[in-house]
Amino acid sequence: MPLHCICPTAHGTGDLGDGTSDARTTEMKGLKMKLTIAKKLALGFGALVLMLIVVGVVSIRGGRVATYGVQEIDVIVDDLVLGAEALEALLTMRMRVQNFLVDNDEESIAGFNEARAIFLKDLEECEASFTNPERVAALQGIREGFTAYDNAFNLLQDAVYGRQSTILNRLNPIAEEMREHVDGMVQDAFAAGEIELAEQAAYSLRDLLLARDYVMRYINLNTDENYQRAREEIANTIQGLREARANATGTGVNGFGRAIELIEDYNNALDEMSGFVNQRNNLVENQIDVYGPRIADYNREIQESLAQEAHDDVDMVAAAVAGAQMMIIFITLFAIVFGVATAIMIARGVIKPIQAITERLQDIAEGEGDLTQRVDEDRPDELGVLGKWFNVFVARIQDLIREVAGSANEVASAATQIAASSEQISSGMQQQQSQTAQVASAVEEMAASVTEVAQKATEASQKSDEAGKLATDGGDVVRQTVEGMQSISEQVNESAVAVGELGKRGEQIGEIIGVINDIADQTNLLALNAAIEAARAGEHGRGFAVVADEVRKLAERTQKATEEVADSIKAIQTDTTRAVERMQTGRERVGEGVTLAEQAGESLRSIVAGSREVAAMIQSIAAGAEEQSAASTQVSRSVESINAVTSESAEGVRQASAAATQLSAKAEQLQTLVGKFKLE
Repeated sequence: MPLHCICPTAHGTGDLGDGTSDARTTEMKGLKMKLTIAKKLALGFGALVLMLIVVGVVSIRGGRVATYGVQEIDVIVDDLVLGAEALEALLTMRMRVQNFLVDNDEESIAGFNEARAIFLKDLEECEASFTNPERVAALQGIREGFTAYDNAFNLLQDAVYGRQSTILNRLNPIAEEMREHVDGMVQDAFAAGEIELAEQAAYSLRDLLLARDYVMRYINLNTDENYQRAREEIANTIQGLREARANATGTGVNGFGRAIELIEDYNNALDEMSGFVNQRNNLVENQIDVYGPRIADYNREIQESLAQEAHDDVDMVAAAVAGAQMMIIFITLFAIVFGVATAIMIARGVIKPIQAITERLQDIAEGEGDLTQRVDEDRPDELGVLGKWFNVFVARIQDLIREVAGSANEVASAATQIAASSEQISSGMQQQQSQTAQVASAVEEMAASVTEVAQKATEASQKSDEAGKLATDGGDVVRQTVEGMQSISEQVNESAVAVGELGKRGEQIGEIIGVINDIADQTNLLALNAAIEAARAGEHGRGFAVVADEVRKLAERTQKATEEVADSIKAIQTDTTRAVERMQTGRERVGEGVTLAEQAGESLRSIVAGSREVAAMIQSIAAGAEEQSAASTQVSRSVESINAVTSESAEGVRQASAAATQLSAKAEQLQTLVGKFKLE
């Protein structure tokens, strides 16, 4: 029923429907015609660029979220590391406290302080870094708990050290004194024959040792049971000592009285130590073992909070990255589909007009060369403009071909005339080239002669310069020789003076030798007198005679040596005198040599001056010859240039003739090619 209603209505209004459809088609075509290729490309690529911008914005936003999340996670990880390090330091402190309770050593305190410094540093960093209210509250709890824990440990140290001081300074010395006192009473009683007193003292010593044993157990175990048992044994010991003192006589009364005083002091020391132990146990039970786990619980809460926040940040980053990835994938797929559709639409609107223009160009290039056909230019886009200007171009080519066809005929006739004129000019150029070659040959011979003269003059100038240089070098050598001979003369004079001084020293040595000879003579006389006196002394002077004989021999050897030295000195003086005479002669010869060398130097200086004048004249001759050679060379070059220009002109004429011939052939070929185009 609905179909029957619709169909008659459609048929009844058929004319109106067709009119509306045509109007819409015309409107769409108008819109389509208004869109140029540039606008189509701009719209297509603009949409793609917009999509890329959206993708970039989404990527940047996702990257920022991821970066922020990673930074937050990095901060949380740092806080977790700080918390773990603080927890480790706390555990170390608690372990050191337990070690201190067992060992009571300084090493445990040092380890506690080291871990304490690390814990406080980490705690301060956490306080500066944390902003979460829950974690800040937990840090406040940790700070308060640690303050109480630290104070408790300080009090614990005082209690432990007080306990140790009481044990070392009171309990142990009093116990040792009691043992020695009671043991002395036993020994004294046995020695005095007081057996009953000795037995009572021995019983007291037994009770004392038993009480001390329970005290030691209490010291080691710190239990109330051992403490009460130790008090009971001490009370029993005091009771026994009092009964023994009541039954004792003489020295036993004082001995048991002193034992009672000592055991009472021991009991007081035990009570004092018990106070420290109770304080220690109270601190451990009510503070150390309370605040330590409490701090650990706070730290654990912070660690769990940080871990949860890190997990939340990871989820946030993952969600942001996943959302960005989905958005990027969707936009990318849409961009691909849109780009392919846009490319197909633009290609369909561009390819057909371009194919039409291509076919026309191919027909002109490879077909009949028909220049009368045109392409459709009724398009408002760039292809319509291209078709319009293609038609203008073909029309211009058509007109140009017409003009070329007319000009080709004129060029052919002109080329024939140029070829004839070129042959006549070429003949005249050949005659001119022959004459120019003869002139160039003559000029080259003259230039060669002038060049040889210039070279010889230059060689003479160089030889003159070398002679002047050698003379100058000779003058320098002579000057150096004069200076060297003057130096030798000075050295000879100094040597003569030194040799003269040597002769004087020899004379002084001769005088000294004379003195030594006199001393030797006196020594011989003294030795002779000593020998005479020794002979007079008989047996007692025999040793003195031996000494005198040795002295005489020594004097003879000295005299002999001085004679040899004197002979040597005389020979030296003789040689010195000769050397002085020879040096004087050498000095005179050196003076003569200096004079002759100076004369030779003057002669060489005169030679140098003459050589320089000759060199100057030769250089003037060489300069003139070089100028003549340069002028000849310039003339030769000018003639050669003329010859070259003539040759080039002749070659140009030949080339012009050949070109005219080729131009005539090309004109004919051009006429043939122009004939291939259809112009009408």
